[in-house]
Amino acid sequence: TKPVGTERVNKDGYIEVKIKMRPSRKNCNDHWIVKHRLIWENAYGPIPKGYSVIFKDGDKLNLDLANLALVSRAELAVLNHRKMLRSNAQLTETSILCAKVLLAKNRRKKKERDT
Repeated sequence: TKPVGTERVNKDGYIEVKIKMRPSRKNCNDHWIVKHRLIWENAYGPIPKGYSVIFKDGDKLNLDLANLALVSRAELAVLNHRKMLRSNAQLTETSILCAKVLLAKNRRKKKERDT
């Protein structure tokens, strides 16, 4: 068994940190957490339900807090669907803003249709 604090890279390329010795239940992997979520939560508090932390430059090993962004799952879906995630952090920040605008536009259109 590995001690608490041990780090590993999972099959998807994310760094994970062991946070407790045993999982909460059988066949559960909650004793490991991806490190970028841990860094975000230490700086800003718990991640709200329905949100994800992404890497602005796409580099899963760049754990600098300035490289992390909190986005809603809806925003992430737009970013992925429209292939707006970039290896340039500034372009990704702009893409996140564009996704927010697109979602707001769609909500407004839906609201107009429903009234």
